[in-house]
Amino acid sequence: MRKIDKSIILSEGYEEWLHKNKTLNKTPKTCSKYKVDVVMSLLYCQQGVCAYTEMRLCVPELITEDKWNENEYINRKLNLNKIGDLEHFDPKFKKEYHCEWDNLFMVFHEVNNHKKDKNIEIIKEFKPDNEEYNPNKIFDYDLTTHKFRPNSNIENKEEIEKIKKLLELLSINKGFIKYERKTFLNDVKANKNKKIDRFFTAYNLIKEYL
Repeated sequence: MRKIDKSIILSEGYEEWLHKNKTLNKTPKTCSKYKVDVVMSLLYCQQGVCAYTEMRLCVPELITEDKWNENEYINRKLNLNKIGDLEHFDPKFKKEYHCEWDNLFMVFHEVNNHKKDKNIEIIKEFKPDNEEYNPNKIFDYDLTTHKFRPNSNIENKEEIEKIKKLLELLSINKGFIKYERKTFLNDVKANKNKKIDRFFTAYNLIKEYL
């Protein structure tokens, strides 16, 4: 789970609408008008992959800047159900701040379904767009099992347990996700020219061994 820069919102319409509501201290419960824009802007920030597992959610061509005009994503009829889930990191804010940019990520459906609102307090400190978040200090990657594990330099037992719970809650080491990651990294090892377009965190942790 790599660090995500969400400082760029490609939808000027959504950004202005969000700013206006904050200024007026309003808490809109829906942003259906801007849902396509929010989803595709998030995917742009996430480089088209799930914010947690880093599995690819859409083809790169869908998130290039030429797919946007000044205010919105051009393809208004895009089938979002085939791309992934718009996930609310902290579900407590879902009802009152349904459209809050800072609380949203795009994720793989099975991951969102598994996470739901389970022990959210455990993973708040690992929110991937936090300024201080650094996956290199949190995780190690086992090239034999193709599983993430707590960084071996961490000595605090409570912190280690939190990271283990994080990995479980976000399905990062789940069977089919682990398989896809293993297959991709083995392909990278066999083909040095292969483009790294997913599983960035695992690759960065073990690239010297590939």
